[in-house]
Amino acid sequence: MTDYDRKYRRWRKGRLDCLAWDYFAQATPEERRQQGLFQKVLKKHAGARFDGDCFVSEKAEIYTDRLVLGPKSFVCGGAIIRHNFEAGEDCCIGSYCHIAGKVKLGSFVMMGGGSCIFGFNHGMEPDSIMGKQPCHEEGVVIGNDCWIGANATIVDGVTLGDHCIVAAGAVVTRSFPDWSVIGGVPARLIKRRRPEGTPSFMGGSPEKEEPADPAPEPTDSADIPVEVAEEGSEEEPEGADENPGSSVSDRGDLSAEETAD
Repeated sequence: MTDYDRKYRRWRKGRLDCLAWDYFAQATPEERRQQGLFQKVLKKHAGARFDGDCFVSEKAEIYTDRLVLGPKSFVCGGAIIRHNFEAGEDCCIGSYCHIAGKVKLGSFVMMGGGSCIFGFNHGMEPDSIMGKQPCHEEGVVIGNDCWIGANATIVDGVTLGDHCIVAAGAVVTRSFPDWSVIGGVPARLIKRRRPEGTPSFMGGSPEKEEPADPAPEPTDSADIPVEVAEEGSEEEPEGADENPGSSVSDRGDLSAEETAD
């Protein structure tokens, strides 16, 4: 093998790690064999289940007790997934996303680069050290056909309905219904993609499961965001039918603009 061949193989592997959606149409038989071996490791050591043709970059950090990926779902390089995660069909976990706690995605969900979902939190009582307080876990549920913009954060207890868009950099601390476009810190409703009460064409959002046994306490606590209260009232104007983002065909740079009517 020449130096050129070695460099090309390294470049090609890095390209699939970053542009993971290309795996399904462009992976060679050897690349598929290597992916199969990696998935076998995850099944044995990370409680993984793959429902169909999936891809997980070997540069992703997967330390789960339970991991479920639906067909055509993929995890890009640099992503971190911990604890209990489930995604439906054709979900995109972008580069450097961070998912921890109990998190459930519907189908056709896009997570832009650097976005975070934390499905647990620490106690914050003022009379003891926060890092020593027990965790609580409500979990996070994201509906079908949702777009989470780059560097957005969603905290424990949130449920988003189908067809929602979360603007880049938003901090989502409460739940929103189908067709919501939300943004800001903390996130508020910017507009509705369809009139209030319009049913989803996806058959409804995934349901949040009833809590079972208490989850083990994560050891790294510094990365769990604290909810921020916003003073004053929030306006919820009705909006037009527009998707405020760019084309989703370039899935490497997912973001959403905060636009109001």
